Amino acid sequence: MSMLAVGLMVISISSCKDDPIPLPTVDFVTVVTDYEVNITVESTNATTFAWDYGDTQTSTESVSHKHTYAKSGTYAIKVTVTNESGSATKTVSVDIAASMKELLAGTDNGKVWVLDNNAETKLQKITPTLEPLWAALPANALAAFDLQVEYDNEYTFKPAGGYAVAGKNGAVLTGLLYASVYQIDQIVPPNSAGAGLTGAAFADVANGEYTLNEKKDLVLEVANEDYPSGTNNDGVKTVTFTNANYLTFKAGSHFGIRDFTTTVLIRSITASKMDVTFFLSTLNPMDGFPESVFTKPSIAISASLKVKP
Repeated sequence: MSMLAVGLMVISISSCKDDPIPLPTVDFVTVVTDYEVNITVESTNATTFAWDYGDTQTSTESVSHKHTYAKSGTYAIKVTVTNESGSATKTVSVDIAASMKELLAGTDNGKVWVLDNNAETKLQKITPTLEPLWAALPANALAAFDLQVEYDNEYTFKPAGGYAVAGKNGAVLTGLLYASVYQIDQIVPPNSAGAGLTGAAFADVANGEYTLNEKKDLVLEVANEDYPSGTNNDGVKTVTFTNANYLTFKAGSHFGIRDFTTTVLIRSITASKMDVTFFLSTLNPMDGFPESVFTKPSIAISASLKVKP
C-alpha cells in the first residue's frame, strides 16, 4: 500500500471519530384521569432523562409512564434529556381537579365546616325535587329561635374517613322531637316550638366515621305526610334521589342536625362552601303516630355550610 493510501485511510478514520452525536430531542403528551397522569414520551438520541413533576417528586423514567398526584392543583411537568453533545427540555402544564372527597375533607388533617349564618334556609317536602314547603327563611334564621349559637358547632371531616363533632356550648342543633323522645336536656331551648329544632346536650365526638357516597341512588323511607296540614295519610313511603351524592355516619355521629335520620344529601360543594339537605322528623307520637312513622323524616331542611376560617 502506498503512503498516499495510508494517509487517506488515517484521515478517513479520524474524520469518522470526530463526527458529533446529534443533540437529543424530547417531546411528551399527557392524559389526565382524576389524579393520575399518563405520560407518553417520544425522544431521539437521549441517554439520560430527568423528570420533575412539580410536586417535589422526580424520576429518571426513559419510557412512557404514569404519575399520580396527592392533591389537586396546576402542576408543571418538566423533563430534561441529555447526551454527550448537549441537552433538551420540555415542559407541559397539567390541571388536576379536586375530587368530591378532597373538597369535603382536604388532603392532610381534614377540613372543619360550620353552618353558614349568611345563607338562607329552605323548608321543603321530601320529594325527588325537594319542592318548597314554605317561603325560604332569611340569613341567620336560627337567631329567630334563639339558636344562633349553634352556628358555631364544628364538623371535621378527615380524608381517611375519620369524623369529629364539637358542640361549642355543650349542645348541638337537634330535632325537637328527637330530644323529647330520648329525654335529652335542652341547653338552648327555642323560643318557639314551631322551629322543630333545639340545642340539646351533646358529648363531643372525636372518633366518628363517615362514608361519602357518590353518584348513587339515595333511597329514604319517609313519613307520608299530607302537606301542609301535618297529618299523615298513608304511613311510610319511599323516596328516591337518583344519582345523588350523600353522607352516612357511624352510629353516634351526625352532621348539622342531630335527628333520627343522619343521612345528609350533598346538593353542591366547592372548596369553601357546601349546600346540603337534612331530613327532620316532626310527627308527634302524642298525636297517635306509631314509632314506625314518627321516627321517619317528614320535612327536608336545605342549608349551607362554610369552611371555618
